Amino acid sequence: MMKIQTFQNGELIEEREVDSFLPTDWDAYNRAFLINAAYNRVAQATTNRAAVRRLEIIAISAGISNEAVEINIFIILWNSMIDATPQEAIPTTEEVEEWRAIALAAGMDFRFIENGKIALI
Repeated sequence: MMKIQTFQNGELIEEREVDSFLPTDWDAYNRAFLINAAYNRVAQATTNRAAVRRLEIIAISAGISNEAVEINIFIILWNSMIDATPQEAIPTTEEVEEWRAIALAAGMDFRFIENGKIALI
């Protein structure tokens, strides 16, 4: 059993136990997001195109090399992309739930929180 805690602004917001730990599968993560309508809408609508370009380079490189990613940089870039997205393009609660499922299935070290931002697990 492994305990996973989720923090937001330094406060514990969720705690759960999981039976096993999945290795990170960036390739599966990338394939799922490549065809995800909500991600593509956000990536096109954001005014921070540099963040999109850089986070996609990190994700694709990780999928090809299967080497460790500096996850904090990925999270900063992702959250910067979301911060620069017009309100009408921000993902819905249902879309964020879909992103959570993708991240969980791919064994990501992070979790999607409200409005589509990422937090470390």
